[in-house]
Amino acid sequence: MSVAWIDCRQALMRRRAGLSAATSFLLLVPALGVSLLFAAASAGNAEPSSRIVAEPTPGLIIQGHVWQHHAGGPGLEGVDIYRRYAGYPWGAPVATTNADGFYQSDFSYIPGDEMVTVRAELDGYTFQPAYYYWRHYHGYRIMTLDFVATAPYNCYLPLVHHGVSSDRRVKGKAYAHWR
Repeated sequence: MSVAWIDCRQALMRRRAGLSAATSFLLLVPALGVSLLFAAASAGNAEPSSRIVAEPTPGLIIQGHVWQHHAGGPGLEGVDIYRRYAGYPWGAPVATTNADGFYQSDFSYIPGDEMVTVRAELDGYTFQPAYYYWRHYHGYRIMTLDFVATAPYNCYLPLVHHGVSSDRRVKGKAYAHWR
């Protein structure tokens, strides 16, 4: 993991008593979140007197699979995954499935509690569930959301009803005729 360390020193303003102190900040920035280590030291003491460790950056990553016909079946490629927050319209897809049916979105910053909706879309398919909907509480989270895709069945039956048949074809098209 690549880590960037930033060490900055800043002199604090003199107080009425004429005291001064130095403050040392160490900022640790991991790939998906931010942790902050705060070390306060007096001018003559290099040892930190207190530490505050902050939570990772609040937000969300969604990932999962889109299966054909049943969970664990073959993956479906090219399915667009959409994410929406309460009160906002559907935007551009946040992920698209690969050849194995797997998808993963980029990290999305969410500053507080938020209602989240996620759906899958590909022309000619319906999905179970139709969408996921939940309340995302403040914090960092990776959600795994799987969908099962089914294609509508094309069923062609001959039309026969009391002397009317659809067995006549003219230039490749079926026409009903009377017997």
